[in-house]
Amino acid sequence: MRPLVHVRVAQAELPASAAHDCSAWILERLPARRGVTLFASSHAPLPGATVTPWVLRGIEAALPALALPRRCLAVGDLDCAQRAFDGAGVPASVFAAHAELRSTPRLRISVPGSPRDAAIPRGWIGSNLVWAAPLAHHREGAVDYLGPASSCLAEFARLCRLEGSPRQLVGWGARLMREAFASASLVLDATWWAPLGGEGQPVDSAIPLEHCLASPSISSPEAAEILDAWIGQLLGHPPRRGARAQPTPRVMGERKAWPRTSLPGRSRRTRALAARAVEAVWSRGRRPARPALAPPTPGNFARVWVKEMR
Repeated sequence: MRPLVHVRVAQAELPASAAHDCSAWILERLPARRGVTLFASSHAPLPGATVTPWVLRGIEAALPALALPRRCLAVGDLDCAQRAFDGAGVPASVFAAHAELRSTPRLRISVPGSPRDAAIPRGWIGSNLVWAAPLAHHREGAVDYLGPASSCLAEFARLCRLEGSPRQLVGWGARLMREAFASASLVLDATWWAPLGGEGQPVDSAIPLEHCLASPSISSPEAAEILDAWIGQLLGHPPRRGARAQPTPRVMGERKAWPRTSLPGRSRRTRALAARAVEAVWSRGRRPARPALAPPTPGNFARVWVKEMR
């Protein structure tokens, strides 16, 4: 089935508005009285590598008063995620949530093809998952990339303590989402787009897109693949070698044209000096809290970024 996607243009004057509209559209479709488990992906304190404070604020404002209990969990760089929650004014302690997660009883589920059982925290079972993530492509291997939706599925499988190839993790993550949650939704922060390395570090400059996207169901590898293929088309990416043609999702809302981009390793295009400087900083043995030579923030959200991610 073709996945539903809601798209809104984001405006720097009202930065949380697009995320609020997309989130409200999703939340009105969720099963009632199940509570919400919010995952926020944050890989690096750079545009395109983390969900932004204004998107988190838009999601929080759209949550209905009866959507309890609410759980917030950061995925990736905890320091960066805490800055995003603080900038959004959302009362969430990322480090306390992770400390609690380590001691939470887990339900073990057998996953076909995996040498080990998945371990899902019992507190997640039966709730509504809302995953907020930056619109980024994650490099897996020398030249292959996972799209934004598929990356979330693979990351969920890792959170459930599974190991495997990226494509295996995508399938396992989708299966576990269907079994664990009452619903699984995705909010993509498309303020910027960026290609990320295997550990979440940027490998090229961020490109301003200034949109927000949401899909009410990502618990299917086929739906994630359709969504990622459509996003790749909007960005001008050629299809993966051997990939079959995908239908387009059912799109609602409004969208402006996106700039054409390329994925490092798939193109001979020479990267900008600023992008190489960022990669040089991140390639040092120890990852710093903030790159010393971060490139200027592109687009109309530059001032909002500086204000809310300081």
